[in-house]
Amino acid sequence: MEDVPLFIVIGEETLSGAEEFSYNMQTQKRAILIGQTSAGAANPGVTRMINNDLGVFYTHRSGY
Repeated sequence: MEDVPLFIVIGEETLSGAEEFSYNMQTQKRAILIGQTSAGAANPGVTRMINNDLGVFYTHRSGY
């Protein structure tokens, strides 16, 4: 269904996973975002493995 137009409506209360999904769809040229600027709460993060069975995910910003 890649030839079907997709529009995602976002607003100031769009945050976290919804922001990430919207951004990914836009950058892959699969969707057009319409509406307002999102909340800006899609925080990048990294997972650090403690051992083979346990990892910790924490948010970070590049440059810190």
